[in-house]
Amino acid sequence: MKLLTFFFAIFPVLCFSGDEILNQVEIFYVPIGVETYMPMTPENIEESAVFVGEIALTNRRIKKLFKLLGSSSKGEFEIDNLRAKIVLPENKVTYIDNNGGIHSPELETYKLFDSELQAVKKILERVTVKR
Repeated sequence: MKLLTFFFAIFPVLCFSGDEILNQVEIFYVPIGVETYMPMTPENIEESAVFVGEIALTNRRIKKLFKLLGSSSKGEFEIDNLRAKIVLPENKVTYIDNNGGIHSPELETYKLFDSELQAVKKILERVTVKR
């Protein structure tokens, strides 16, 4: 059910057929597992991100990323321990914390298993570049 809910939340965005720029995902990423000296929050993750990226929604890695995020189970999320901010068209935002917690305003809070978190980490490292 949660995968279905996640799918319906992002489906309109994935199907949008407007300009190419409107079909981009923007990613701000602080490496998962890295300790930081200050809390990573929604207010500072964009300027604190070590890696950034813009990539098409149709990219196979982005599709795999959303599949992984959609397969997670309900769990806890740490708002001051963020590691990724993913901005979809129409400014729909999904956050991932250092422990695999996921939060999106349209959805409930979920948590990735360790193996899923490692797969998400690999994808984020491949679709972003160092500032």
